[in-house]
Amino acid sequence: MAASGPRPSEKTPTCQQVEKPKLRRVGRMWKRWRFDQVEEGRISRLVCADIADVSMKQCQQRYEDMKRRHDNKYTFKAELITADCSKELLVEKFHDPEMRFDICSCQFACHYSFESLEQADMMLRNACGRLNPGGYFIGTTPNSFELIRHLEASETESFGNEIYTVKFQKKESYPLFGCKYDFNLEGVVDVTEFLVYFPLITEMAKKYNIKLINIF
Repeated sequence: MAASGPRPSEKTPTCQQVEKPKLRRVGRMWKRWRFDQVEEGRISRLVCADIADVSMKQCQQRYEDMKRRHDNKYTFKAELITADCSKELLVEKFHDPEMRFDICSCQFACHYSFESLEQADMMLRNACGRLNPGGYFIGTTPNSFELIRHLEASETESFGNEIYTVKFQKKESYPLFGCKYDFNLEGVVDVTEFLVYFPLITEMAKKYNIKLINIF
C-alpha cells in the first residue's frame, strides 16, 4: 500500500501527479531497518519507533557501529524511540516536536493496531500526522480478503500447512475492529493479529488528508 500525503492544492493528487519526494527525513514505525538501505537515499534524519526496548537498543548499537565505520564521512542523524505506536503519540517524544517527514514506512505491523478504533486511529495519526505536503505513508498488512477466503474454504476455524497455521475464533463474524486470529510460523513466530478491512483503513486515512494511490 502506498498513500500520498496532504498537498497544497485542494485537489487530491493521483499517483501520476505525485512527485517523488527527496529523501530528507524518514520515519519508521515498529520494524527493524538496515541502516545501509536508507543511507543510499542521502537522508538527513531517520526516526525509528518500536514497542520493544531491546530492538531499539540493538538499533542504536548498529547505528553507532555504522558511524564508527564511516569516520568523518556522511552520516544521517537517527532518533530511536521505544513506544507503542498504536497507543502513544510519537510527536510528544520527538526531540523536535515541529519535525516533519517525507516518508513513513510501517511494514507488517499496521494490523496490530486494529484491535480497536482508537488504536487504529492513533497508528494513522503517528504515521501521517507529520508528513510533509506530498509525502508518503507506505504500509504492508496481510490481505484480509485472502485470509477469509481460505478460512471459509476450511472445514474448521483454521487453515495452513506443516509450516504455518492461521486460526480464527469463529467463522462468518468479522467485526471491523478486534477481529483477532492466531498466526503461527513454525519455529519463528506465534502471535495474535487482527484482521484489517482495507476499505476501512483507506477511509480512516482521509482524516489525515491521505489518499490511496497504489496497492501492490
